[in-house]
Amino acid sequence: MNERKLVLASQSPRRRLLMMAHGYEFTVLPLQISEIPDENLNLQRRIERLALDKVEACIRLRRQHGHSSDAVILTADTVVALDERVLGKPRSDDEAAGMLRALSGKAHQVLTAVAVHDEVMGETLCDHVITRVHFRDLNDQQIRAYVASGEGRDKAGSYGIQGLASEFVDHFEGDFDNVVGLPMQLVSRLLAMLAAKGNFAIPLRDSGIATKVKNIEERIARACQAAGRPRESVQWIGVSKTKPLIDVLEAERAGVMDFGENYAQEAVAKIDERQAIAHAMGWGEQRNSSTRPLPRWHFIGHLQSNKVKSVLGRFALIHSVDRLSLVDELQRQLDGRIDRQLGSKRAAAPVAPGAALHPTRQRAPSVAQDILVQVNYGDEETKSGLQLSAGVDAIVEFVRQAQQRSHIRVRGMMALPPLQTSTREARRQFADLRQIHAEVARRLPAELQTHFDTLSMGTTSDFESAVLEGATLLRIGTALFGERS
Repeated sequence: MNERKLVLASQSPRRRLLMMAHGYEFTVLPLQISEIPDENLNLQRRIERLALDKVEACIRLRRQHGHSSDAVILTADTVVALDERVLGKPRSDDEAAGMLRALSGKAHQVLTAVAVHDEVMGETLCDHVITRVHFRDLNDQQIRAYVASGEGRDKAGSYGIQGLASEFVDHFEGDFDNVVGLPMQLVSRLLAMLAAKGNFAIPLRDSGIATKVKNIEERIARACQAAGRPRESVQWIGVSKTKPLIDVLEAERAGVMDFGENYAQEAVAKIDERQAIAHAMGWGEQRNSSTRPLPRWHFIGHLQSNKVKSVLGRFALIHSVDRLSLVDELQRQLDGRIDRQLGSKRAAAPVAPGAALHPTRQRAPSVAQDILVQVNYGDEETKSGLQLSAGVDAIVEFVRQAQQRSHIRVRGMMALPPLQTSTREARRQFADLRQIHAEVARRLPAELQTHFDTLSMGTTSDFESAVLEGATLLRIGTALFGERS
């Protein structure tokens, strides 16, 4: 069956994120047209006309740029309507506040029209959906605080349901992602209908990651069986450094829920974009039934002290702690974060009940950051970590001192021993590390031993040997995502 390329004709980052989250392979063609609605049409026909106008504009633009006419074009147009009044994007903070006052305590409609056009057949399909959103009563303090946040400035109706304004919504009837800006059920239905008419396919992105996940799982299971260990005693993370977020999403769909990043700036950008997708999809929001858990992130690279502030709170586990000055900086930043949170709560104490923008987000942050102590098994100059030549005493003392910090919890050890061509030699190194981990745990106070249970070692080239010798956490990149770009 022939395949078609898919072109999303939209400047909306939320629409791009929704399409990405559903696994579509597509290119983006930013499109701006003068939207002059035909007042003789009712609201539903009006937004469909605008979506169809965008199709025509996209066709012209592609021809001007010399693109071949062999793609499927997807366009959409969304409006917010209170009774018959259309609420567009606010032109000022005062206008935004006025829209929110008008919506307070009332129900309004969010209408989105979607059009799909096949350039080969010249066939176009178009339809729309309506979601009815019921707002709670809002007071002036809530409205002023929300407008000041700037979240609603680029959104029709002056609010985004996936963000802070989720607290404004009592309930809604219809599709959640329609309110975000793109009703994915309608998109999928129209694309399927168009593909059936033309006997072509618009495949979801498939780089083979699902097959690789299955292969990795089978190899770990066999190694566990050979070692006489239960499969659940070993976890693994997909090392996603330098890989695009769309690869992470594909791995998630295959069941991977832990990812490792090496570089702070790249990692923060990726995690923030992943969070934006979660908001766009409404994942984690109690009012949306189609929730799904978010992945856990691990920082596995060398962490500079000046990057601590940017990574704090984003990673379930930091694998690469190798100096007490870094522990102190983690503690200092956590102290500051908690002090700011408590100060914010005290300042907000006199506020009338119900006035908070998002009371569920006012909880104090976690009081503990989980870390692993990195050990430089081969005393290699190119690698970080506590030098093994310093002896087990040095590792024990490091763990003891780190645990004296009130917000730090040492979960175990991480090591990257020198790569070996011999499986026997690789296993010898891993066995040494297992013994060192056990000795450190044995010499810790009983209250610290209970959570010193993680031994992170083993990568794509040797993870089966690591499992055989007691690894509890593996870092697998190439076998999952392929070679780094």
